[in-house]
Amino acid sequence: MSESKGRQALPVILERLHDTYPNARYELNWDDPVQLLVATILAAQCTDERVNQVTATLFKKYPDARAYADADLDELSEDVRPTGFFREKAKAIQATCEALVQRFGGQVPPDMDDLLTLPRVARKTANVVLTNAYDIPSGIVVDTHVARVAQRLGLADETKPEKIETELMELCRRASGSSSARRSSCTAATPARQPIRNVQAASSRTSARSAGSMVRTQRRRAARWRKPRARGSHRPGKQARPCRAKSRTRPRPGPGRVGDERRHQREVP
Repeated sequence: MSESKGRQALPVILERLHDTYPNARYELNWDDPVQLLVATILAAQCTDERVNQVTATLFKKYPDARAYADADLDELSEDVRPTGFFREKAKAIQATCEALVQRFGGQVPPDMDDLLTLPRVARKTANVVLTNAYDIPSGIVVDTHVARVAQRLGLADETKPEKIETELMELCRRASGSSSARRSSCTAATPARQPIRNVQAASSRTSARSAGSMVRTQRRRAARWRKPRARGSHRPGKQARPCRAKSRTRPRPGPGRVGDERRHQREVP
């Protein structure tokens, strides 16, 4: 990625984000690091609103890491069923909390290396916990929404979350901001193209190559939604093959056919 291209557009993007979301916060509800870790695990492939509905009663039933570690797995699975993939999520929560009880006294460690040793905890989850629970700017939380928006704005060219995070951290290492508003404005099927064009136009020194690439991408997406040809139509320059009607009358057996042979056999004495 061209480093100057992203940095030229970044001030405008950050300014508009701060103006649109002046009091941005993480959308999951939590009171302590253990609750935040559990809620983040449940948020995979699930909306934050649904997770908050489940955790409203889940956190009262399981007050700490030891409660999750000692819980019945089937019962815990039923408690998190509305979030989807409930069996795998219940296993992940219990395995993570067992490791917290055995190695960290039931507390979530405020260190990236220690968090990555926990089962089912990757860098994205660790960044969420460190940034929100301990106010440690360890990195940028890159999920599907952040990756999609970063690519549309020309801030990232990579496809893997780890590499996208590295690109974004190089652009805004010292910038303060939050990406908690990602789910309210990012849509996969219908991208917000007009705001993207406005951001690109606001930066007078944005490279023409980035704008051209965006236009070509929009044209390819629009081509996918072209109306299909009507049934029976054919491409120009080709004639439609005539349909030959099938005869419903059964032809009579002529000379030399089976009927004549049977008649000849009956006449022989």
